[in-house]
Amino acid sequence: MSRSRIHYAWVVAAVTFLALLASTGIGATRAVLVLPLEREFGWDRAIISLALSVNLLLFGLCGPFAGALMVRFGVRRVMLAALSTLAVGVGLSAFMQSSWQLVALWGVLVGIGSGSMALVLGVTVATRWFVARRGLVTGLFSASVATGQLIFLPLQATIVETIGWRTAVTLVAGVAVVVAVLVGLLMRDDPRHVNLQPYGATEPSGPVASSAAPSAPGNPFRLTVTVKLLVWYYSLRGMSLLFLPAAYDMGAPALAGFAVFYGLDWVATVPPTVKLVADHFGRERVGLVFGWVFAAHQLGGALAAFGAGAAHSWLGEYLVAFLVAGGLCLLAAGMVIGITAPARRAPVHIPEPTPAPA
Repeated sequence: MSRSRIHYAWVVAAVTFLALLASTGIGATRAVLVLPLEREFGWDRAIISLALSVNLLLFGLCGPFAGALMVRFGVRRVMLAALSTLAVGVGLSAFMQSSWQLVALWGVLVGIGSGSMALVLGVTVATRWFVARRGLVTGLFSASVATGQLIFLPLQATIVETIGWRTAVTLVAGVAVVVAVLVGLLMRDDPRHVNLQPYGATEPSGPVASSAAPSAPGNPFRLTVTVKLLVWYYSLRGMSLLFLPAAYDMGAPALAGFAVFYGLDWVATVPPTVKLVADHFGRERVGLVFGWVFAAHQLGGALAAFGAGAAHSWLGEYLVAFLVAGGLCLLAAGMVIGITAPARRAPVHIPEPTPAPA
């Protein structure tokens, strides 16, 4: 291959970024449907919240299973299935008349579809296709979460207000179909399917021979630096949450500072966490193990949302919720310190993948 040509890994990364962006944006559309559904159908907000809660729960729980399915059936097939599920769930919601249909479509189908396209997908693609720039690519995939919401939410809110919510959901269903076509045309499961090595690889990999990252056992300093990164991220996040009540009293400049600092720190934990998972469990298990990590993340988010709401109902304020959240971040930082370097393990060989049809 000529050095002047773009490595196909970047094409795969672009398609994956677009798919993650679309999936996140489609899932985020639920936020602009609450008031229109209340006005049109008279549904109680508790019913609508139930659908959103089911969506969030399945969004997290699908991660580990999506990772396993990617190993068994391939990344492209899982992406196509997820995008098709999103298109069907969102598209049919334009015709719903009963609240159970909202739970089934936006709670179950959209939750499963978007959950199968969450960060587990990005982690799997980055690990398979990149040796060099893997951290950068993982960070870009993480940024697609915020980018999707930034692009979709204002546009969807405008469409809902000016044309109607049915037009909005029909359009995002169309987006899912278009992205699915691009995935079918351009996505590949593995670099060897296009006769390439992962981007930045210096030697042939042969069959997927995966073990802990080769530098981790011999160079514990790198792992140590990575784990301290996590300590800093969680510590600073926790301190910012503990500072938030004071920032609220100090006014807009302090709140703006909190928003900028907390926002920049939010996605920073993903690349080092992926690195730790790869070092301890092997590259072939990254998608599956990180799926459980992400599932725990979403479960914690669901519990935190409920707990914060309950605390406000009981106490009339969110002060306790912010203090508990900040304390939990500091606890996580302390637990990360206890992570040790993985022991050297023999490479694990799995069968050569069957080339996917072009």
